[in-house]
Amino acid sequence: MKSKVIIYALLILLLAGGCSQGREDLILGEWKVVEYSVSGNKYDSDRIIEFMSDGNYISYEKEDTINGEWRIRNKTLVLYQPELNDLHGNRLVEPFSRVWEVEVAEEWMLLEGTSRSNTQDMKLILNRQQ
Repeated sequence: MKSKVIIYALLILLLAGGCSQGREDLILGEWKVVEYSVSGNKYDSDRIIEFMSDGNYISYEKEDTINGEWRIRNKTLVLYQPELNDLHGNRLVEPFSRVWEVEVAEEWMLLEGTSRSNTQDMKLILNRQQ
C-alpha cells in the first residue's frame, strides 16, 4: 500500500512539473498586445513582446524598446526591467519588476495585473504573431 502512495505522489509531482513546463514553452515567441485596459478603460496597442528561451524578452512599439528578463512559475509571470540610462549615464528609470497572472494558449495570452506590483487594475490581451 505504501508503495502505491509513493507512486501516486511521484506521478502527481511529474504531472505538475510538466504543466508548468508546457506553459513556459507556450509563452515563447512573438506576441502583439491587441488590447490593454486600466481600471476598465480599454486602449489599443501596437506593442510587440518577444519571449526568448534564454529567459530574456524584448518589448517594442515604434521608437520605444525595452529589454529585460522573464520567468514563469505556475500561473505567475514576472517581467524584470533593468534600470534605463541616458547617453550620459544618468538614470532615467529605476529597475523594477511586474508580476502578472497569466493564461496562455497556442494563439492568445491574457495577462492580469496583481497587487504585488501595483498593477491589479491592468489587463493585457495578446495574440501570437506568425
